[in-house]
Order: sequence, then C-alpha cells, then structure tokens
Amino acid sequence: MFAAGMFPLVSLLIQAFTESGHFAPQRFLQLFEEPAIVTGLYNSIKLAFTVASATTVTGAIAGYLFARTKLCCFGFCMLLLTIPLLIPPYILAYAWVLFAGKSFFGFWGTAWVLFCIYLAPVVWIVYFYMQRFDTVYEEAGLLVSDRKRVFFYITLPMLKPVLIFLFLLVFLLTFGDYAVSNMLHYPVFSTQVYLYFTAFYDFKSATVVTIPVLPVVLTIFVLQQGVRKIVQRQKGIGKIYRIMISKPYQALSLILIVAVIFFLVVVPLVMLISEVESVDYFVEAFREGVAPLGRSLFYSSIAAFWLTVLGFICALGIVEKRIPLASFCDGIVLFWFALPAVVLGIAFVLFGNRTMPDDLYATFFLLIVAWVIKFLALTTKVIQAKLTQIPKTLFEAAELMGATRMQQVWWITVPLTKEVMIFTFLIGFLFTFRESALTMLLYPPGQETLSVYILTQMANGKPQIIASLCLVTVTVILTIFLMGIGWLYDRKRVA
Repeated sequence: MFAAGMFPLVSLLIQAFTESGHFAPQRFLQLFEEPAIVTGLYNSIKLAFTVASATTVTGAIAGYLFARTKLCCFGFCMLLLTIPLLIPPYILAYAWVLFAGKSFFGFWGTAWVLFCIYLAPVVWIVYFYMQRFDTVYEEAGLLVSDRKRVFFYITLPMLKPVLIFLFLLVFLLTFGDYAVSNMLHYPVFSTQVYLYFTAFYDFKSATVVTIPVLPVVLTIFVLQQGVRKIVQRQKGIGKIYRIMISKPYQALSLILIVAVIFFLVVVPLVMLISEVESVDYFVEAFREGVAPLGRSLFYSSIAAFWLTVLGFICALGIVEKRIPLASFCDGIVLFWFALPAVVLGIAFVLFGNRTMPDDLYATFFLLIVAWVIKFLALTTKVIQAKLTQIPKTLFEAAELMGATRMQQVWWITVPLTKEVMIFTFLIGFLFTFRESALTMLLYPPGQETLSVYILTQMANGKPQIIASLCLVTVTVILTIFLMGIGWLYDRKRVA
C-alpha cells in the first residue's frame, strides 16, 4: 500500500522538477508569478480558514450541549446532521443554488456548503471526546464555583487539544476541495490545477498544491498523536455525567438545534424534489442512469471490501506495534486522506499512463486503488478505535491455552470486531460512491459512474433530469445508510 500510494506522488514530483533528466525548478517557480495560481492559493487559504473556524466553534458548542445536557432526540438529531456529509458535495451545492439562485455563487456560498458538510464530524468527535472526560474535575469545580467558570477554566482547556486538531483537519480538507468550488464557480487552487491539467496537460502545475499541504499535514499528524495519547489517559468514571441547565434554556437549546438541522438538511432536499416537476422525469432519469448507477454500486462494493480488509490489517499492526514504524504508517494513511483528491488523481493518471499496460490502465483497477489509498484512513481509524477496547486478558488466556497468533486473531479479534468491520464497509462504500474528483480523472473510458454522469448532465442537461438524478443518488445513499444503521441498532439491542 505504501508503494501504491507513494510511487505516483514521488514520480509526479520528480517529473515536475526535472527537464530532460536534469534538475530544473524554473518552471515550478514561474507558476507563482501567474495571477491565477496566486489568486487560487489565496482563495483556498481564506476559504479553509473560514470554514474551519466556523465548524470548530459551532461543532464545539453543539457537541458540548449534547454531551453535557439532557437534550431529547439526540440520536435523531445526530442522524439528520450526518446526512449532508453523506450526500455528494456537488449535489448539495446544486440544491443550494436552486434555493438561492446565482447569487449563491462565490465565496460565501462555497463556505456555507462546506460548513454543512464538515459540521457533523466535528460534533461527533467533540461529543465522544467529552464522554471520555474524567468529570471529577468538573464536579469539584461546581462545588466552589458556577457553571460558567467551570466551562472556561476546566472544560474548555481540556477540549483545547481536540479543537486544535479539528480546526487543522477541517482546514486541510477544505483547502483541497474541488467539487463544491467548481460547482459554485469559486476559483481555488484545486480548480486551477485541474484546469491546467485537463486543458493544457501541464502536470507541473499539479505539484504546486502539494507544497503548502505538506507542513499542515505534518502538523496534524503530530497533534493527532498527542490527542490520541490524551484520550487514552481519560479513564472516565463509569457514568455519563451531565451538567444540567434549567428547563427553559434546555428547551431553547433544543429548538435552536432542531431549527439549524432542519435548515441544513430539509431545505436542499425539498429544493431537489420541487425541481422535479413530474414523476415521469424521475423515471426517465432512473432509466438513463441505471447503467452508471450499476457501475458505481459495483466499483464501490469492491473498494469497500478492500478498504475493510486493509483497514483491519493496518489497524491491527498499528495497535499491536507489529508493523515496523507503526506510527509512521499511521501518519501515512492520514496523509493520503488529507491530500487533495485532484493531486492524487493526477499523480495516478501520469504514473499509470507511463508504467501500466494498456489492458490494465483502461480498466477500473486504477480507480479502485486510488479510492482505497484515499479513504484507507477512515476504515483504519474506526477499526483501530475498536481494537483498543478489546481486553488484553483474552489474548493472554488464549496464549496460555497454546493458541497461535493467527488463531487468536481469527477466534478473538475478528468476532469482536465483526460489527465494526461491517460498519467500516458501509463507510467505505458511501464515501467512494459519493466521490467525484478522483472518479472524473480515473474512470475507465466509456464506463462513467453515476457521479460522472450527473456532472456531465449538469453541464448541458435538463434541470428536471439533473434534479431527478440527484434524487436517485441521494435515495440510494440514504437507503443504504439507514439500512446499515438499523441493522447495527438491532444487533446492539439484541446484545
């Protein structure tokens, strides 16, 4: 996996800095003199800082309210809040354009859509992190002070590491965005690089975007290691402690949260439905898009399978330190996830075009590999979190009974992580199904996926057909997601 992920990037950098086999950085330096590149870099930084600040502040407040108050409908609210993360970004942007018109184009429209997408993971992480707090400190503070001072002098300092981590993570993911910025006509760095590659086949421009990304990725990796160690030290006290607020303020908080979630989720879906003037358009769109839909389901299923298998292997090696330089491997998968999809896609195109046989290059193999490289961090981290919860005494008892290491993995680790691996399969499927930038660069000729087909229709198709195709995609995603959540809920209830 390291070779598959790093060789294309290394090859891209070597080709960018050399001319006829000699080191020649002149063309690279000249890119910074071009107004489009400088403007795109500035716009990307401004957009990333705005979205990261807004999601971190809002997500911290929402996560705190969920973790420290008895708000009803918590599970339902979090389920709705996750929907914008699952919907493909270009569909969400298109729905908001239907709502606000062309005035939505530009910086603030792009920032709003990305805010809707990345708010849910911030809320989730803050909420679960606060569940690991040793609340003895907060309880002791309440004995001598009020809740306001406890929050600012105890709770907030304990949250500071994870908030910094979330800010940098959202900053990096927003910095590499292409789908939303392209849909809303906001010139950022990724869109400029994609334009250089597709219009002029100038791969040197694609390497520029990696330079400002690298120091941020390294910073996130260092902070991620520190945050993980802090979280592991939070023992908890065996109960969920909640700082109660009065009922009027509690009801007001619930009303505000529900209103925000309603606006984030219901409004874009209603706009898509209202754009479809007749059921006939929906039927026609489904008939025309059934072949791309089938290919998307097939490709995503294969990618999700390998994401689950390789995520389990990586997580097992990282947790048990059986992989040499396990921390380095942990950082590599995070680096791939944080790397802009446009850069990764261009690297795979150039590497595959030069080194792979035509019979293999013209298939979906390269697309599956790129998907796995891009999203391996998601499955690895989820399984890794579960593996850290398995008591070591089970393996010690099995070892005393003469079980080999492979037997311990097969009869202890796999059964205890089976449900989590099914959940990671679901995550891998949904994220590969919704991905667009990598897919547009790497899909096999004449075998476009549903995302590529929809983006093509957005350029020159009927609005009713476009909205219908978007609804087909959203329906498939939400159906699979709700079925998976329902299955996991039934398993938990039975257990």
